[in-house]
Amino acid sequence: MYSGLDFAANSEPVIRFAFWSGFCAVVLTLMFIARIAVLRMALRRNERRKQAFLSVWRALLTESALATIDPSRLPAISAQDVVFFLSYWNHLQNSLRGDTRERLNYLARTAGIDHAVRRMLKDGDNAERLLAIVSLVHLGDKTDTVVLKDLLVSEQPIACLHAARALLHIDPGALGELMPIIVERNDLPTAAVANILNEAGPDAISPLLADMLRNAFLQGAAAQYMVRLIALTAAAHPSVVYPSLCGIMDKTGDIEVLAACLKSVRTPAELPRIRQLIRHPDWRVRVHAVSALGDMGEKSDLELLKNLLSDSQWWVRYRAAQAISRLPFVTVDDLNEMRAHLDDNFAVDMLGQVVSERTS
Repeated sequence: MYSGLDFAANSEPVIRFAFWSGFCAVVLTLMFIARIAVLRMALRRNERRKQAFLSVWRALLTESALATIDPSRLPAISAQDVVFFLSYWNHLQNSLRGDTRERLNYLARTAGIDHAVRRMLKDGDNAERLLAIVSLVHLGDKTDTVVLKDLLVSEQPIACLHAARALLHIDPGALGELMPIIVERNDLPTAAVANILNEAGPDAISPLLADMLRNAFLQGAAAQYMVRLIALTAAAHPSVVYPSLCGIMDKTGDIEVLAACLKSVRTPAELPRIRQLIRHPDWRVRVHAVSALGDMGEKSDLELLKNLLSDSQWWVRYRAAQAISRLPFVTVDDLNEMRAHLDDNFAVDMLGQVVSERTS
């Protein structure tokens, strides 16, 4: 009697190939199942270890938040358990304020966690390094700023962002050194950089942004960099950055830079320029000029906006209709009456869409 292996060995090549392919597929499937089982067992073991650790340390951390705890009561923390400690400790730090956080810091240093955090930052994997950076924010030791500054040029954008945030919390005076680095990195989302600047506060960032705008423009910085820098002025005091933005609008020949300035500038002093720019040959400039006019326009600007309802570009027509609807002296009844007296079908349709948006 022949076995399956004898059959495979004595059969045609195609049959042998099919047999061994199926055999390998079964073996690989069993290996994957075994791997999943091992990982699941490791996960359960890790969860049991975490719960056992927290059953002891949760009470100690809560007690420490209320009053300084006797260091002799603190059990040793193994390297494997540092992550469990930091996860719960950071949770408490984010939830509490004032002296409570200082007592938690005292407990962490007494337990040697500050040294463990620095080891994680140096030798840990990506997740451990991010946890270490977040923990340094709460520890607030200025000796850690050197390492954090090195992370600003990290290949990993998320590590750079966390390091920048930690650095600002530990040493607000590092803002001048930090800003050029994070603004120049194109791999950092502009919104994420803006959030960091918002945390620093407009008083701190406004003069720096104004200087950076002037210097970058004078040095012929790339349009992409200028647009990014202009977008960040939303986090600054308008009175401080507007002179720089208006100076750039006076001299720039780049459409994207001009459009970015129009998107950011909202000062009545610029209304004459904006009224001129709604006739600009490039539709991107017209779009932002129309939006600006909708935010600051006067009754005399209504006719200008009505003319743009017939613009060749859909976005200009749409923004013009939105701008008209945003004018404080224009009601829904005014929009409907205006629509009834229009001859251009594009203008009629666009006003109708904006009216439906406003009344929905």
